[in-house]
Amino acid sequence: MGSVPDQETQDPRAPGPRGRALAGRAVEAVLDPSPAVMRRLALAGVICTAGIIATGAAVRLSESGLGCPDWPECTRSSLVAAHSAGDPMFHTWIEFGNRLVTVAITLIAVVVFVAAWRFRPGGRGRRDLVWLAAAQPAGIIAQALLGGIVVLTKLNPAMVSLHFLASIAVLAAAVALHVRCTEGQAPARPLVRTDLRLLAYGVLAAVALMLAAGTVVTGTGPLAGAGAVPRFHLPLAGATQFRSRWDCG
Repeated sequence: MGSVPDQETQDPRAPGPRGRALAGRAVEAVLDPSPAVMRRLALAGVICTAGIIATGAAVRLSESGLGCPDWPECTRSSLVAAHSAGDPMFHTWIEFGNRLVTVAITLIAVVVFVAAWRFRPGGRGRRDLVWLAAAQPAGIIAQALLGGIVVLTKLNPAMVSLHFLASIAVLAAAVALHVRCTEGQAPARPLVRTDLRLLAYGVLAAVALMLAAGTVVTGTGPLAGAGAVPRFHLPLAGATQFRSRWDCG
């Protein structure tokens, strides 16, 4: 009686032909993106960057800023979420979840940068897109380092302010990249009058000052969602009135 040759058994965990095909198309889309794909990736960068700001707000308002009291580990004895004295696990998981989101967004930012680097509409690269895309992973890494300083300084308000403003700068770069992806490579020409452009620059400067002043107000006086953390030694009424003038202006 003849023996049946052994057949190679396939690992059930290995991706099938369909999965490999989808992965191959995804890699090809990043390494040779079309204008439509480049716009979608840039939009993904905008959404993800806005998302990390939202999760950061959740950390702040839930009083979870020190849920992971160490950095880059969550605690001195654990890289992942683990119980630490004086803080419930609810806070720990919120802060650790925010760190995981940062890692995921960094990977997406790197994908956006690679796509911008490889983008060749009309056979020519777009240096402006490359610089804007590079600002995203660089800014997110800087933001993560600032976040570590925030934890190690026990929520120092100056470091918290810089941490937030870095997030806004990364979001601005992501939005600018998405807008630039919809533009062609022809020489730029003005579409509005010079006075309107100057007014737009003025609005941009006012918004930047408003955000900076807002971080000073947030770091001054008692704060909802914060416990016994360092504060700016400034009169709360004066700081609030200064900030409100930018809204009225």
